[in-house]
Amino acid sequence: MSAEIGALGALVQIETPERETALAAFHRRHGEDHLITDKWFALNAQAVGGGAAARIEALLQHPDFKLSVPNRVYALIVTFTTANQAGFNAAGGEGDDALRGEEAV
Repeated sequence: MSAEIGALGALVQIETPERETALAAFHRRHGEDHLITDKWFALNAQAVGGGAAARIEALLQHPDFKLSVPNRVYALIVTFTTANQAGFNAAGGEGDDALRGEEAV
């Protein structure tokens, strides 16, 4: 598991279609384990690229995400705000807006 998460952690730092395929496959394989699902949300939150805010908005609506689950909130929101500075602090304000549920202006 450590090697798989390590490899996926490196892959999320590259904007490539393979990243999305690998993230989806990881969730299919391990989605029943709540701790690993938390890790999947954190890996998604770290994903670099121009679509970071849109990714977070989509994940906030994901069936496995619940605001009432503190570890899930930490995995997605705290990881996004601390480990994806470029996405969260995007010049147009999209990152901040994504967490407020607003559309970027």
